Amino acid sequence: MINFKGGCTKTSSVVGLGSALAEMGKKVLLVDCDPQGHVSMHLGIGHENLDLTLMDVLGSRHRSAANAILDTDEDNLFVVPATRDLLHARYSLSDRPRRDAILASALRPVKNKFDFVLIDTPPDEGLLSVNALYASRYFIIPTTLDVFSLTGIRPLIECLHLMREAYPDRRLDLMGVLINRYDARLKTQNNKNMDELSEQFGDKIFETYIRADEEIRKAQAQGKTVFRCNPKSKGASDFAALAQEIVNKVITA
Repeated sequence: MINFKGGCTKTSSVVGLGSALAEMGKKVLLVDCDPQGHVSMHLGIGHENLDLTLMDVLGSRHRSAANAILDTDEDNLFVVPATRDLLHARYSLSDRPRRDAILASALRPVKNKFDFVLIDTPPDEGLLSVNALYASRYFIIPTTLDVFSLTGIRPLIECLHLMREAYPDRRLDLMGVLINRYDARLKTQNNKNMDELSEQFGDKIFETYIRADEEIRKAQAQGKTVFRCNPKSKGASDFAALAQEIVNKVITA
């Protein structure tokens, strides 16, 4: 999940989709690659007593992500947590050989143990975002239908072009653009911005929209997924539909 604009629901998308896939019986690993550590917090994992975090994994030349994987309160859902220590990555990893591939190397020993590995990213084009993209087969762009969220997409596309030039043998495809916090009452604004997205991405926009739902905010505040907080909510229903759409895309890829 990547967008270079903050506040465009990357974290809630990672947790919502991950928990929906887990509800389907898929084994899912969430990787918190944002120094804010919001994936961990969303899952009710406090930062105070963590033995190992993603920074410990990335900071070691020989450490697998397996060392830092934690169980969550949901079956089939696991997480590699992060804290603000991850801010040091941009400095401590900058002189490492193949610095863009450090996360991919850490995930290699564990990725085949999961059906899906979902990575949350910071809202910038720095080393952590590049590592997340390099480690991925697909990327999803979450966005809301407001002009500020859409501005984060343009520099992301420029970054992707540069990565494809730098790594021509590395396959990285857009799985889709995910519309979040959709409010049908804002028809004029929605139509204008959807036209802009459709012109750029066409059929790469997911059919499933995640509607604005206070239950998602409540789940975040309680350190739970929306499926644990209110499985009959709009948010739970939408993320379940998104999970099915993504499973179908992967099967037919």
